[in-house]
Amino acid sequence: MQHDELSTVTVCGRIAERPAMSKTERGEPLAHFWVQLGNNRVWCVCVGPLAENVRRFGVVGAEVLGWGRLNWLHGQPEQPHVQL
Repeated sequence: MQHDELSTVTVCGRIAERPAMSKTERGEPLAHFWVQLGNNRVWCVCVGPLAENVRRFGVVGAEVLGWGRLNWLHGQPEQPHVQL
């Protein structure tokens, strides 16, 4: 089993809050949003065409099913996020 396979996750739920949009250093669209299922919430991040789709269609309550990599921001081990 490769190391990359150990950090892959599937996210399923509904968008909990309005997605935040920004751009990467290279000017690509970047979306940040919470996905919630029951009492569980996962912070998700996506870049490029997927982020553009989140901007266009990602309203609060929209159902989400995605696959990505579990990651942590440098210096914030208590706050994991999923890079879709």
